[in-house]
Amino acid sequence: MSAESNHIILKAPAADEPGVIFRQALRYRIGRPNRLNVQVGIYWIVIHSAECSETKSAAEALQAYAATMPPERPASWHYAVDVDSTTQSVREYDTAWHAPPLNPYSIGIEQAGRAKQLESDWADPYSAAMVDGQLVPLVAKLCRRHRILPRLVSDDLLKEALAEVEKAGTNPAARDMARRIYSGIVTHAQVSRVFKKSTHSDPGLHFPLEGVVSLVEQLIPPVELMAMGSLAHVGGG
Repeated sequence: MSAESNHIILKAPAADEPGVIFRQALRYRIGRPNRLNVQVGIYWIVIHSAECSETKSAAEALQAYAATMPPERPASWHYAVDVDSTTQSVREYDTAWHAPPLNPYSIGIEQAGRAKQLESDWADPYSAAMVDGQLVPLVAKLCRRHRILPRLVSDDLLKEALAEVEKAGTNPAARDMARRIYSGIVTHAQVSRVFKKSTHSDPGLHFPLEGVVSLVEQLIPPVELMAMGSLAHVGGG
């Protein structure tokens, strides 16, 4: 089957998250093969801003765009959120094209809004409701499902991590150790800054990432955090 999956799906699969509507994006990769064609694990959640207006139907509009995207725009994401809804465009165990070179190793979430937003913009009623009501619960569920630690990851650690998670390959013990050391929540801007594969700056300097990570952590039972290895070296910041 082609790596670029534009095939017709006769029966659309259910979303990974109950209650979420799934519609397959045009541009994605089946499975999670890395550059060595080895199926790899999921270690990071990458948060984006979609550079779109804050509307009640933003998530649905993003999903429709991903499903009908023109050839000159080869991009996709796993989830999109707005003030009152969440949509899914790529299954979690498939690769979305959203933040190279971490695509095989990450889940991408688009949210309504723009990178130029100020702190006050991210705190307005729309953004606050979106972040608290849609983004944070979704990220918490993804962390629990894929054993991703709810924490920040420093630039230096993220740069080091790519080679190490590649080495982990399909080995369950190696993957688990890599998650304990390197997994976390990052932004598109950080991925771009560290790996210089794009110039994206979303979700912007004023996005409340630390607050989001803190809220996500609060939604995960302490016993699960301990099992996931929250006391491991994180190099956060």
